[in-house]
Amino acid sequence: MHEHNVLKVLVYCHSCNSRKNDKLFLGDCSHLFCENCINNFEYCKICKDASSFIFIDKEKFKQILCNPTHTFSDSIKYAMFQLNSALNLIFSLKEEITIYKKLLKKAKDEIIMLKKYRNVKKESTDDKFISKRINNIYKRGIYNSVMSEKTNKKSNRLNSSGSYVSSRITLENNKKTLNKRK
Repeated sequence: MHEHNVLKVLVYCHSCNSRKNDKLFLGDCSHLFCENCINNFEYCKICKDASSFIFIDKEKFKQILCNPTHTFSDSIKYAMFQLNSALNLIFSLKEEITIYKKLLKKAKDEIIMLKKYRNVKKESTDDKFISKRINNIYKRGIYNSVMSEKTNKKSNRLNSSGSYVSSRITLENNKKTLNKRK
């Protein structure tokens, strides 16, 4: 209560220095005027700046006379709350960024692995094609050699049977010739 009386001394008309007037007006420039001294509500008599004035009722009067440490401590509490909230948000976002960076690295590594797998699979497909081709050529080679052997055997048989036939014919011709001579 003692503070209230001390601070009450600071509320007076800045033009006539009167403390007795109940009706005071506060300008945007923070100058106070009593009802008798305020003639124009558009500019301040002290600083000559354009200003608007409001009537100081009992509620505003209490606000003006309140201990500023309470006001500052409340403001500091609000500022600390806002600062802590901002810091918490920043830390939370940093953690999310770290998680997303790890996921991005994992995705990049997976893409690299898939590309390698695709190349290996392509090479494997190429290798399979080449293997099939080689097997076909090998099989054809075996088939051709078998067929060649069969053909050779047949021709040998034909040749040998042909020579048998021809030798038989020759033998018969010789017999005929002998018979004719007799």
